[in-house]
Amino acid sequence: QENKIIIAFRTIKTKYKPEGRIDWSYNAMTQGESATIEWNAQFNRHFHFKQLGDAYWNTGQDKYAKEIADEMVAWIEDCPVLLFQSGNGPYHHAWETLNTAIRLSNTWPTALFRCLDSPAFTDEAIVKIMKSIYEQAEHLVRWPSTANWLTAESYGVYVSGLMFPEFQRAPEWRKIAIERLYGQLDHEVYPDGLEVELALGYNNWVVSEFSEVLKLARLNNSINDIPSDYLQKMESMYNYQLYAMRPDWQVFGLNDSWSSNPNALLKDAADYFPKRA
Repeated sequence: QENKIIIAFRTIKTKYKPEGRIDWSYNAMTQGESATIEWNAQFNRHFHFKQLGDAYWNTGQDKYAKEIADEMVAWIEDCPVLLFQSGNGPYHHAWETLNTAIRLSNTWPTALFRCLDSPAFTDEAIVKIMKSIYEQAEHLVRWPSTANWLTAESYGVYVSGLMFPEFQRAPEWRKIAIERLYGQLDHEVYPDGLEVELALGYNNWVVSEFSEVLKLARLNNSINDIPSDYLQKMESMYNYQLYAMRPDWQVFGLNDSWSSNPNALLKDAADYFPKRA
């Protein structure tokens, strides 16, 4: 299993140079032990928008923003929303809920707000993008899963409700997202503070998303969205980082995760719990 994971991460670097329009169902991982959906999943999360958005932000050259706008519109046109299934089983490259969640919480809003003043983001493109954001948020509301996927899905729904308040459903999205996250703190975190999957990588991702929701609420004057004991319930998750940390500042990895340095998480904890030395 470990060899399969290593092969998968090596193969995920495979380059794809489409001739003409991008095929969003394309998957470079087709042979041997590396034949999984992971390359394709990463492709449909659109992480490459960050490099394009940074390039536009730092140079002002419209070609980078245009590439994002063109790819967003093409993806929307070629990947219509699923009406009767989640995309998780059977797997769907565009609408698997984890892929959808990562687009909504990360790559799409970041790219959109970085490039919104570009002429490439025409009224027509923006309308299509906003319609798709609505469809993606509703997809996650309709098809909740469990564990770290549910955290990511809820985070994506919350970001959509917070960053796009012009939607009539925005307040309801925020409410649904927080209710799901709050429920997870009770039902999917063990008393020692470790998330139920017992894998450090997933656990730390979950902690960071719980924290990001709180940070976003503070920054956008929406702290009333958050239950008063939300932060208190998170404390055990930071305790786990502290108590499981070795003298070399690493928390030992469990299951399919490597060891991890908890400094970033514990810096958040120091901010949240300033009375704890």
